[in-house]
Amino acid sequence: MKRSVGYCINRGCPLYLQGAFLLNYHKKSFECTRCKSGGDIQHESGYAQNDKPIFQEVRLSYDYDPANCVYRSIAVIRDESLTGIHNVYHCIAPMTKTDKQALKSAESILATLSQMTELPTKNELPNWYESRLSWDDPPEIYEKSLVEWGESLSKSPLSQS
Repeated sequence: MKRSVGYCINRGCPLYLQGAFLLNYHKKSFECTRCKSGGDIQHESGYAQNDKPIFQEVRLSYDYDPANCVYRSIAVIRDESLTGIHNVYHCIAPMTKTDKQALKSAESILATLSQMTELPTKNELPNWYESRLSWDDPPEIYEKSLVEWGESLSKSPLSQS
């Protein structure tokens, strides 16, 4: 799932610099729905700094300023319990506006990265919204899901270190 924000850059338009949420939008350019002129697109994305399997830190750029084309703030979450040099994950989140939202997202991303068995592909954000277990499932399905989840966690780089 690819999430983006499109901004109209026509100064005469009533929607000038107002973000429009775009889901799975794969076009290279954005067209304003009001004035039909071109605009700027900011995609949610992320990348690993190196190829080490264990992530110690997540840096999330947020509070995008479309007038100046810059992110005003960076939230950093770090796992101080890990010693040595590990990987750092960099994220860009144009929809995140507050430090509270950014820190919560960064914490969730770090937790998800700790459970992943392989590095995320380029520009892929880990899906921290994924639901692995459902209490509403019948006991046999819940038990099977629990075993599968346990096996995936046992393959995590954190459990092997």
